[in-house]
Amino acid sequence: MKRRAYIIIILVIALVGIAVYAAFFSDIFEPERNNENYLPEDWIQYNNEEIGVSFLYPPEATSTIEAGRAKITYLGPDNTMGSEITDGFTFFAHAETITGNQSILDLAEARLLQEEELLDPVSPPSQVTIGGRNAYQYSAMTGLGSPVTRLFIEAGDQIIIEASYTIADPMNEGYENMVNNILKSLDLFGDLNQVSIAMLRIEYDGEPDRGCDRVELVTRNILSTEAPLSAVMEELFSIEETNVHGLYNFIANTNDTLFFQRASVNNGTANIYLTGSLSGLVGVCDDPRARIQIEETALQFPTVDRV
Repeated sequence: MKRRAYIIIILVIALVGIAVYAAFFSDIFEPERNNENYLPEDWIQYNNEEIGVSFLYPPEATSTIEAGRAKITYLGPDNTMGSEITDGFTFFAHAETITGNQSILDLAEARLLQEEELLDPVSPPSQVTIGGRNAYQYSAMTGLGSPVTRLFIEAGDQIIIEASYTIADPMNEGYENMVNNILKSLDLFGDLNQVSIAMLRIEYDGEPDRGCDRVELVTRNILSTEAPLSAVMEELFSIEETNVHGLYNFIANTNDTLFFQRASVNNGTANIYLTGSLSGLVGVCDDPRARIQIEETALQFPTVDRV
């Protein structure tokens, strides 16, 4: 009887020892699992230079591109087929340039104002930290009953990553944790290039450069691209402020009616294709201002001799 009791005691001690050993050495050899920055090792790396983002996503999810954004779709086991997601999540992300003197908070508030006409805001923009970066986020209720969360993440000088996601998790499968892991891995993909945008100084001493004004170039950062002329023109036409670092941006007065379409370079000649009509003219000095800004912006490239 005593021998049997000794054997039981020895077995209990051995089992406790194994448990302590396993717990101790799992912390030594797998410390990342106890780290809040741990990311699953089997997740897939997403890189897209055109969209400008990089992140990890679950191998069971699918990746597509929708409206110029990376889209990740994860369907859970109880998802209703042929309808909107009822079990799972969708995640969108893309990089973009902030125009003029706009901040990420300005951008978040502007997007929320646009959505208030269609959606009921759940929360105003609040400041958060995503992957060590400053960010703002807000939530809005969609017509499907699930809130969409939008994030605006500071990624560089005048560059932000905009992300959004919607989660449906009726069985508490942990989809929010999956989305948080995607966000922790979210980063820019591709290099940033500095380009120059032509602005106009309308008050100055001395003679004008062109028309009534002095031409001055301001530096902007854009994602690297194989078509820099088109990218810099898109940047020029995206700036909505007429005052940029104390300089006059006439293009902002006409970019509701005049639109950049495409650009090409052939034997030193840059061809800039526009659609729409020139507007915002209030005096004789305005007549050449759009042309001057377009030409002086294009002439920064060594392959361009004329426009």
